[in-house]
Amino acid sequence: LNLVGMFLLVLGVVSNLKSAGTSDGVLETALGIALGLVLLGAGEYSVLRGEGRYSHPLLTGGFCLLFLTVCSAHFRHGLISLEALFGWLLLVVIGSNASVFRHDSKLIGNVMLTIYFLAPIFMTFSFLNFSTIFLYLLAINLGATVVAFHKRWEFQLTISALGSYAFYFAHFRTGEPAQSLTFLLAVYGLSLVVNYLLYFLQPESGDSNLLLSLVSQVIFIVLSAVVVMGLPNWCRVTVYVLLAIGQGAVAYLADKRREQHENFVTLATGSSIISMLFVAVSISFVTYFSDSTTFFGLVTFLWFAFALATLELGLRVPRHRRVMGRFSYFGLILGGAQVLYVLPSMVGSELLQLGGLGLYWVYFTSLYCRRNKLAGSELQVLGGTAVAGILLTVNAVLHLLSPEQAVVAFAGLAVVFLMVKLQLNEKLLLLIPHVMGGAAVWASLFIPGDLFSAGMLLAACLCLGGALELSLRRESGYRHAWFWVGLLLLRFAAVSFEYSVAAGLAALATAHLAGKLLSLKLTQGKYLSQTMELSSVAIAGIVVLWRAPSVPALLVVVLTLFLSHYLQFRLDGLSADLDVLIWLGLVVNLLIVSYQPYPMACVTLLAAGSVLLAYSERVQVSLALQTLTVVGVVLLPLERSLALDLLLTGVFLMVAFQRIHEAGSSSEMQYSGCGFLLVVCKWTVMLDPGPISTVLWACLAFGMLYYALNHEELGAWNECNGGVFDLSRWMYFMAFVKSVLYDTNFVEQLAPVQYPCTFLVSGVFLATGHLLVQKREVRNFFLVLGLVVCSFQVTFLFHSWWGDQLLFQPVLSGFWAVVALFVVAAGISLNLKVYRLFGLIMLVANSVKILVVDIHVLDSYSRTNTYLILGVLLMATSFLYQRRREVLRPAV
Repeated sequence: LNLVGMFLLVLGVVSNLKSAGTSDGVLETALGIALGLVLLGAGEYSVLRGEGRYSHPLLTGGFCLLFLTVCSAHFRHGLISLEALFGWLLLVVIGSNASVFRHDSKLIGNVMLTIYFLAPIFMTFSFLNFSTIFLYLLAINLGATVVAFHKRWEFQLTISALGSYAFYFAHFRTGEPAQSLTFLLAVYGLSLVVNYLLYFLQPESGDSNLLLSLVSQVIFIVLSAVVVMGLPNWCRVTVYVLLAIGQGAVAYLADKRREQHENFVTLATGSSIISMLFVAVSISFVTYFSDSTTFFGLVTFLWFAFALATLELGLRVPRHRRVMGRFSYFGLILGGAQVLYVLPSMVGSELLQLGGLGLYWVYFTSLYCRRNKLAGSELQVLGGTAVAGILLTVNAVLHLLSPEQAVVAFAGLAVVFLMVKLQLNEKLLLLIPHVMGGAAVWASLFIPGDLFSAGMLLAACLCLGGALELSLRRESGYRHAWFWVGLLLLRFAAVSFEYSVAAGLAALATAHLAGKLLSLKLTQGKYLSQTMELSSVAIAGIVVLWRAPSVPALLVVVLTLFLSHYLQFRLDGLSADLDVLIWLGLVVNLLIVSYQPYPMACVTLLAAGSVLLAYSERVQVSLALQTLTVVGVVLLPLERSLALDLLLTGVFLMVAFQRIHEAGSSSEMQYSGCGFLLVVCKWTVMLDPGPISTVLWACLAFGMLYYALNHEELGAWNECNGGVFDLSRWMYFMAFVKSVLYDTNFVEQLAPVQYPCTFLVSGVFLATGHLLVQKREVRNFFLVLGLVVCSFQVTFLFHSWWGDQLLFQPVLSGFWAVVALFVVAAGISLNLKVYRLFGLIMLVANSVKILVVDIHVLDSYSRTNTYLILGVLLMATSFLYQRRREVLRPAV
């Protein structure tokens, strides 16, 4: 609160200064200086009292106000000359730096450094020429280097560099590329030199120093890449090549001295990283030597050359293997992306694609042949490289070959991987046939429906199936690949649909039976048998989508599925239960057809059937019918004429629930109870969709909770009486959601009897928290729910009464600010932490509403006064908590 209040106070003073005219502003300037001095005095007083953390925001705010006020006095109001401006700013800067050194406060240093960059934006003044802004930013960076060097705060270098970049490009977006590059090189060089000085003189800061220097240099690379776009392309490539050579020389010299100090190893690592980044940027700029796609192939080969060179360097120099390996993978990824996306866009690039793909596999071969030198995560990279190469191969085959040729090619590649034993991860080896099989199935979707394509599909099935059968005799892990063989066989049968639907259905049935018989003679053939079951599902789906469920068609479907089930049961001893699935599908279809003309009769009969099955000890089937009943009830329209029939359905479900409560398990009873409660909720909504039904839900939940606590049989509070508490919890949740989301948004024109009901819901929640629940966490949960419901309902009532008034939002904000203070006071008096936290959250949320909605959206009142009032209010609240922290006892 102290920091937020300080921010709002500074924002209010800035708004006050900007609202004054350019010819006056004496009072506003005096007010800003006075507030700054008061905050500085308060901060020093807090330091003397030993409240260091509380004093730092006060000192920071004081220096910020003085700096901004002095800038405003010159640039906006013309009260002081340029010489006086620099003199006063020098005093403020010296004082802030003295406070930084005296109190060792990173907050003061970081905020003031940020203000140096943001002051021109806040006060809307700018620099008119390059030399002025260059000297201003250079002075900021020099000051930051002094603080960073003496306080060992390396992050100051990063903040100053990033702030300088942002400030410069915000003022000189259209500046000369040469000037911008000069500025970037100056800031980059200063930050780099000081960073390396810290690095050598203070070895203990080496790790963070390396990270921060990398951040600054990466940002420089990005910005310089944008700046040099205005220069000739040969100049861009030359600049980055020279920078890469320079960083590479630094890395080489540091690596030669690695035995003198460990910092040289870190320096060599960081310089080599930056050198490789410069090389990568220079390669990317090679593309722009021509507006056409001429150099795409050259860039692709350069990326692969970069990947191979860094891989070789990493393997030859083990101490740099990790860094060089990362850049090697980076170049490999970019080269693969060129092969995957860029080269296919070129006309006549088939040879380039094959060449790029060949270079990728050359890289993999080089890495695979030296796998003995790899360890740990590097071996995992070997597997990932293989997977990426397989995906690139799949993409190239799909682009270069026709669909029927691609199917045979994928089958052949799968055969090669099945026959050749590679020393890779076992899971990866098991994945390769699946990738090739999936690619073959995908390519088969685009083949034409002629005999040649069918022959190619059959050849692919035979090749892949034969190789898979041979490999399964020595390795059983490939058994799941029968899935793709089955899909190719089904696609072969589906070619007949090009002639007629009847021929296609007959071909699918024949393929289904052939696959079932063939699976009995194969090794691990049960997986092919399971895949063949998809053909029966496909037949049923085609019949349904065909919109012709005639008796012959249905007879074909039923006989096919029954024959499949019978054949599997007789020859394999297993049952797929497909006849049960078809029966359930027909039952569901019958229910849907009968539900449309007679919805209530269907629902009531289902409920009566659930009662009979419950008393017949068929609990699971009874629960299934109850589920269908509840689904039908939920789909009923909100008509009061159906309430009486729905009441009868609810009685049936209550009887079934009582029987399951006696004969079933706790989970079954709870499932049945949820269905009964949903029907009760639907019935109450039919009677009244507004707050009355919500109150009935809350009262029902309260009654069930009271019953559960009075008949507690188990020790755990959430398992009272076999799950009745869980049912009441669901009712509480539904009442809360309906009250907050539905009643406050979709209910209009409340009747007089409905107004008390809006408060009864929150009253039930608060009563539950205070009277019934003994555990503190659960009590706080119910209290928070009650307060949230009360907040939404009161806002809803205010909106329904005065929502069309002009000052409705400001009045509502003021009301909730007062209520928040009363809730905090109640929490202090009752010693309830939940009330205090809720009041504080409401206060903060109300402040955010005032700032965002009332001011910036509705423009309801003065921004300056509001900023000042809110800042003082939040700081005063923080001060009160600071003073009473010993008085506030722990929450009960």
